[in-house]
Amino acid sequence: MCRAQDLLTSWPLRCAPATTTWPSGCWLPWLLSRVGGTLAGGLTHAAEVLARQGADTRGLHLADGSGLSRENRLTARLLVDVLSAQYYRPYALAPARSAADPLALYQNHLNAYAEALPLAGYQEPGAPYHAGRGGTLEDRLTGSGLDVRAKTGTLPGVSALAGYMTAQSGHVLAFAVLMNGPETVSIPALRATQDELLRLLAARY
Repeated sequence: MCRAQDLLTSWPLRCAPATTTWPSGCWLPWLLSRVGGTLAGGLTHAAEVLARQGADTRGLHLADGSGLSRENRLTARLLVDVLSAQYYRPYALAPARSAADPLALYQNHLNAYAEALPLAGYQEPGAPYHAGRGGTLEDRLTGSGLDVRAKTGTLPGVSALAGYMTAQSGHVLAFAVLMNGPETVSIPALRATQDELLRLLAARY
């Protein structure tokens, strides 16, 4: 078995995002504790990394490494800042093309970070439900013609969606939608509102 330090220093970045988008609630807190000596140290280090990327960390509070704690706090601005940093300073899947402009990398599916995100409306032939590239978005925005690559976040009464979309103008937009309500609120209703918002944004920009 590889040690956490081995993984941190040896994984090519283009391989890492696809593994971290898998269910990670159990091992991410452990990995963070290995990075920072303790879980608290790892969370502090994570916040410092976000700040170095230029993210606005005001209002940020990390309570765990999995995102399952209701004590976690962050803003849509922080998420968009991170998405923007990963778009404009991308790690290319094809090293020889690492000098290419961000839009070309994105359009040609060579931005490692963007390609680790589920692709809305994409149902991979033969893949189990939610296991293909469509992931948790495979049955969303179907037939819309929109290129949306994003990550969901869900708790009872909470639904979030953050990622990239290509507007009708051809511009790539970074977006984040965070929705909170009573635990009895309908998650499908929140998701439907998010999808409608993306359709409006695509038409507007």
